[in-house]
Amino acid sequence: MSISSLDAYSAARAMVSASTSVKPTQTATPTPPPTSQVAAVTNVPATQSKPISDEELSDAVQSINEFVTPVANSITFSIDKDTGRTIVKVIDKHTQEVIRQIPDDEVLAISKALDKLQGLLLKQTA
Repeated sequence: MSISSLDAYSAARAMVSASTSVKPTQTATPTPPPTSQVAAVTNVPATQSKPISDEELSDAVQSINEFVTPVANSITFSIDKDTGRTIVKVIDKHTQEVIRQIPDDEVLAISKALDKLQGLLLKQTA
């Protein structure tokens, strides 16, 4: 991207905003909500929330995929069953080839190996 294209963009944006000015026809004064209808908000710390089940997690991932697909159908979200980590894949629309995966397969393999080693270490010390 060149700097000249940025200058052209800002000039075009200034011309559009100058030509499309909106004049208000009425003025509205905001009214405060009645105090009797205001509900108290309680903050729950994240440490006290209940753990998410596998079904809720898969439903959330499916919701994200349904939301993202109309905008960018080349991005998919999934959960690795062995590690429980979220996986994001960028896929070529035409060839269906995976362009980029976050985290990489190598990182997932290392994570699985570390989990196995951690289990062995805990068994030996117990």
